[in-house]
Amino acid sequence: MSSFEHKHTKFDLQKIAIVYSHMARPSSIYEQQGKLSFDIKISQEHDEEQKLVFVSLLVTSHDKGEEDKKLELKIKAEATFAILNISEDKGLALDYFTNVNAPAIIYPYIRQHATYLSLQAGTINPIILPILNFVDLYDNQKKETP
Repeated sequence: MSSFEHKHTKFDLQKIAIVYSHMARPSSIYEQQGKLSFDIKISQEHDEEQKLVFVSLLVTSHDKGEEDKKLELKIKAEATFAILNISEDKGLALDYFTNVNAPAIIYPYIRQHATYLSLQAGTINPIILPILNFVDLYDNQKKETP
């Protein structure tokens, strides 16, 4: 597959998959209730023995309708990366890769799946998740964490 590098650290994408997909809408006569809210959760595991990193992204979205009239979307994708080379600052390199590079690789698959799923479900407007800047998200997270 593809290789990705960050400051003398090199990762190779082994596999990627949508592992969970859920969309619910209240009825066949549905009107979206305002803008969709959006949440993203990143989780990761590191297998030092096999030199692998597992990263998953869970994206949830819903509109602002009443609870029983709400459009809901939840998609989870997972990817496995092989560690080909790691820099001397291993912790920082892994942290940056699993919170910036890997999510930036995984997220387009989730965006495409959300749009396709919503089109096939017959929603009035397709769900197009926003483009994200994972560098900014990471920097903001670091500022908020003491």
